Amino acid sequence: MSNQPPTAPSSNRGGLFAAGGRFTDARVCPIMQKFNSSIGIDQQMWREDIEGSIAWSNQLLVMKIVTLEERDMLVSGLETMAAEWVAGTINIQPTDEDIHSYHERRLTALIGAAVGGKLHTGRSRNDQVATDTRLHLARQELVVLSKLLNAMTVGVAKAEEWKHILTTGYTHLQPAQPVRYSHWLLSHLGKFFFTFKGSFCPTPVRPIPISN
Repeated sequence: MSNQPPTAPSSNRGGLFAAGGRFTDARVCPIMQKFNSSIGIDQQMWREDIEGSIAWSNQLLVMKIVTLEERDMLVSGLETMAAEWVAGTINIQPTDEDIHSYHERRLTALIGAAVGGKLHTGRSRNDQVATDTRLHLARQELVVLSKLLNAMTVGVAKAEEWKHILTTGYTHLQPAQPVRYSHWLLSHLGKFFFTFKGSFCPTPVRPIPISN
């Protein structure tokens, strides 16, 4: 058995057309490249992709797959990329099919393929997609809940302010007895409340598949 240390895996796992992908012919039709690209959509998950990669870098250190110095290089490179996203200085290329391939290319450019290529040891692209999606949905859920809470707060205040106003009640889309406008308004806010309350129950968004 060889005593040589394992070589770093290729940093170019790529998709179909990126370096290391199934199709590497430079004559690939640009229309097909555009058709296969999802980065125009999934780049909104850049933060979650970097957070997941930083967490995985720490796990690789625990498993002794990378050294402390290599882990620090990985984290430093990932944090540099996050700063570039915030500053708006990213440079996406046509061959960057998705957020993962862009981050792979940029990370190896920053710290080299020998260390950057180790980041994806033990995890697949499917792991990344599932983890990023769940992290992103959980974060966006908080944004929606914040707006929902604001709507309920304003609605309750308006119901109190307009409680003297009467309006026509309806039953089966037909005019019925008069009701207070505040009553009608709170009937809709009640639906908001149950949506808000239900969001704190365990949901499929929460479990993170990384390292499974």
